[in-house]
Amino acid sequence: MLARWLVSFEPEKVPNEYDQGALAKVPLPLQEWVSAQRTEALLTQELTEAKRREEGAYELYDNVAPLGFASILFMNDAEKAKAERFQQEYRSAKASRAEIDQKLARALECIRKIIRGFLRDALKPDSVKVLVAESSIKDELQNLFHEFDKKVTEVWRPHSEQQKASLHALGSETESLLRFYLNADIKEGRLP
Repeated sequence: MLARWLVSFEPEKVPNEYDQGALAKVPLPLQEWVSAQRTEALLTQELTEAKRREEGAYELYDNVAPLGFASILFMNDAEKAKAERFQQEYRSAKASRAEIDQKLARALECIRKIIRGFLRDALKPDSVKVLVAESSIKDELQNLFHEFDKKVTEVWRPHSEQQKASLHALGSETESLLRFYLNADIKEGRLP
């Protein structure tokens, strides 16, 4: 729920004042989060374009030299120059796409780091209190905690009743043993 809430804060959307206040107390570096999302979106768009350019460059190169280097060996100088130019354009497009891939991987790692930090901090008792009281997901959180409390009670009640019965039985056995030893001491003339 918290991760879904966090992801809802997109670069184009400004969180309401309640969420801004809650996020400041949790804390979440909201500007860093929005910036990381914006970077990821731009790099994803750039990667799509880079893949398109790489595929186009490969297609041109493959049409001219379907067997790659082996095709180039048997070409005349003009065809060889054209094939080598297409080959270079393909290599350049491939390198550009790989560089964007690496940047995107770093951006996604940054996003994961922010999410991990946020979830770690948001699950601290003080932060949970703030989120339950002041965030736009307070109703959902309250329902979640109500359900959690209900399930814990369902699990714990039978266990606690078994413990109570066991303690009662243990108390009865202890009383019986005390009476037994007390009677034995009285019969043997030892008084407590």
